[in-house]
Amino acid sequence: MGTNERWSSIEAIIRQRLDFNELDRRYCAVCGRQGPPLSRCFGCQMVYYCGEEHQAEDWSKEHAQKCTQLEWVALGEFIQALPAQPPLPNIGDKWQTSLKEINNWKSWFSIRTNIVHLANNTANVLKTLVHLTDKRQPTDQNAVDGLLAAVTDLLTNVLTIGKAIVSFGLQPNIRPLVIHILSGFNKIDLVGYNQSSSNLPVRFHELLNMFPDNKGIELVIVIGDDDQDDTDYSSLPHTKLKYVHYYSFH
Repeated sequence: MGTNERWSSIEAIIRQRLDFNELDRRYCAVCGRQGPPLSRCFGCQMVYYCGEEHQAEDWSKEHAQKCTQLEWVALGEFIQALPAQPPLPNIGDKWQTSLKEINNWKSWFSIRTNIVHLANNTANVLKTLVHLTDKRQPTDQNAVDGLLAAVTDLLTNVLTIGKAIVSFGLQPNIRPLVIHILSGFNKIDLVGYNQSSSNLPVRFHELLNMFPDNKGIELVIVIGDDDQDDTDYSSLPHTKLKYVHYYSFH
């Protein structure tokens, strides 16, 4: 497959995902009316209205406070539509700073300057793809900030686990550690059983980087049965559980 064909395939995937997102909100935010006559907010271009009257009503009641925020939502949707994850740390990129000194995302990015650099490079690629969306085109800095926000979304749970290990005084560099993670039903990207560390999802690489001298870390992901409705909380005690094991050893 040539370069042009690959780009065409990537663009088709992105456009399909964006169109799918748009279908979910193509109704008047005030009365719920659907149909071709709908128009969008000129600012965020994320909310639809059947006419100027309902748009003015929504603006005065609620939308004025949310319009700017929804522009960021639009950027987030565009980034999520990309057929690739945002830049994440590689396994083996050991932390050179004490875990206790990393208390917020600013301090984390200070030890992951390569991620910021990759985000800047990826933002340049986004310039060639923004024509696929009919939303307001982001500035270069907005694109970088959006990519870094996507990184934090992916790594929040992982870093929370790592900080919890430190807070509870656990020492995986002295003895093996088993971590059980309870996940929502059908909401996890882990597939298969007894996977090796080579198949570990990229987001969990940072957990190993936090404890590079570990004596063995076993992640046990607990998920519900595929047929279980995660909105039926009354049936949770009777849910069939599945265990997906990921092993990583020093």
